[in-house]
Amino acid sequence: MLYLQDNKITGPIPASIGKLHNLYAMDLSKNRFHGNIPASFGNLGQLNELYLQENHLSGAIPADLTGCKNLLALNLSSNILSGPIPDGLFGKLNQLSWLLDLSHNQLTDSIPDDVGSFINLKSLNISNNNISGRIPSTLGSCELLQALRLGGNSLEGRIPYSLATLRGIKEVDFSQNSLAGEIPERFEVFNCLEYLNLSFNKLDGPIPTKGIFANATSRVFLQGNPSLCTSTKSLHFPLCSMGHSGRKNRVAVYVLAIVLPCVAVSLLFALFLKKRTRKDSRVMHESSKELRIRSYNDLSKMTNKFSSANMIGSGQFGVV
Repeated sequence: MLYLQDNKITGPIPASIGKLHNLYAMDLSKNRFHGNIPASFGNLGQLNELYLQENHLSGAIPADLTGCKNLLALNLSSNILSGPIPDGLFGKLNQLSWLLDLSHNQLTDSIPDDVGSFINLKSLNISNNNISGRIPSTLGSCELLQALRLGGNSLEGRIPYSLATLRGIKEVDFSQNSLAGEIPERFEVFNCLEYLNLSFNKLDGPIPTKGIFANATSRVFLQGNPSLCTSTKSLHFPLCSMGHSGRKNRVAVYVLAIVLPCVAVSLLFALFLKKRTRKDSRVMHESSKELRIRSYNDLSKMTNKFSSANMIGSGQFGVV
């Protein structure tokens, strides 16, 4: 073990540390180290814990860290690291279970989809970077997550439905992004959820009323979303108008608009097949005149090219 934290050590981290092949834990945090993270750290195949936070380290996260396949905890936060998260890094470090903290750096691009490989991870923090794109739906595979912090980035799009699998989640911070759409109702059923920060996004629609939202003393932060509304006067948001008649009513409208026409077509087709068995060819002919089988192009036109405005819901493998 090598513990040098909380000192005033300056200069670059010696690359020769990568020769300590039996190193189990290393903590160089809260010093004044600068320069790049040595690529030689990838030789530390036995390393379980690596703490480099609160230094002045710069440059990209070295892809060579994929050699640290036994890491349980990795903290690179509060440095000046830049560039994208290396491809394959998350997939190769899938043994991480305690924490992964890349917060307060200058990382760019999107969160890699292989973030879903962290099936045993408890805490993930990529907040306060320059990350863009959408929140990966693959995060739903990280079912043991207790803390998920992605605030202070440039994330956009809707909050993925797949996050409903995070039953043990305690802390969620998606604040200060550009997330849109409604607040997912599934947050109501997270029994362990103690802290939820969705402030300063572009969320709209009604605020859920159950679970953590029903507790006036709960730590829920929604300010900075001017298009949100509420059905109760206890919240400091405007009351929802008739246009916000509730999610269930809107889903019912989607069902009527999309599902029922398809059901009707199926029934007509079944009726047509039944009438074909009749010997009276004249009746069969007249029935076939009334039948109209919808083609793929018809359905595309009916749903405005399967527009997201006609979406009923979505899951890990697709949308309805």
